[in-house]
Amino acid sequence: MPHARSATVTSMAPSGSLKLSVHGDTRQDRRVRFAEITVRPDDGEEVRLVTDAGGRLRYRLPSGEYELRLANGSEAHCTIRREGWTSVHLQLP
Repeated sequence: MPHARSATVTSMAPSGSLKLSVHGDTRQDRRVRFAEITVRPDDGEEVRLVTDAGGRLRYRLPSGEYELRLANGSEAHCTIRREGWTSVHLQLP
């Protein structure tokens, strides 16, 4: 009987997911379209992301504490957990 070969799989750091939505004054507020978001972990380098035309963004991140900042200065803090999506809603001033 042939011997089965075993394979070693290296895993990446546990990751979670960020689901972000930006809201304007009205439903037709164009500022939410392609809004620039800066995501900065407490102990790392920042990442710049852009929302879609509806003001939404989904992105995989390692678990941890993050500061989110819109180009206009709005800020939020969130904790990304290993399981599931972390939803964050930002309101434009």
